[in-house]
Amino acid sequence: MRLATILHLAIIAVLIIAATSQAPPIRYINHTVGDNAGWFFNSTTNTTAANYSSWAASQTFNLGDYLIFQNELTVIQTYNLTTFENCSIDLSSDNDTVVYDGGNTVFDQALTIPVPLTIQGPNYFFSDANDGIQCQFGLAFEINVNRGLGLPPSLNQPPV
Repeated sequence: MRLATILHLAIIAVLIIAATSQAPPIRYINHTVGDNAGWFFNSTTNTTAANYSSWAASQTFNLGDYLIFQNELTVIQTYNLTTFENCSIDLSSDNDTVVYDGGNTVFDQALTIPVPLTIQGPNYFFSDANDGIQCQFGLAFEINVNRGLGLPPSLNQPPV
């Protein structure tokens, strides 16, 4: 190969790598789960308001970011794949599972549950309402949390 051809291919390779690599995060992000659809399950039709797995796949999550869940009373966060796949929890034995509930309880306003991302790696989220039926019908998703900027001082301890 001629030197010019090799140089040309090397430049193309560098440009491809530069175009496909992610820039490091410069701030923490609040991710509204399901975007405008929120975190919602229609128990009459057994359908979710969004495809939460697709939504999660379109996002990049980092330590210190928050997931903002709107419209439901309870969110389960676990680091245990078996708990996630079973769509149920046993709080007496699950020390890697957190139940978030509450949020805004004002009539005619969406409930909002903020969940901080404090553990790097796989994180699983689901609803265990109706004995796990909502989870089985799609009110569930998994994400991978990257290091990003690391935890801010306000979140330097994982949830207990």
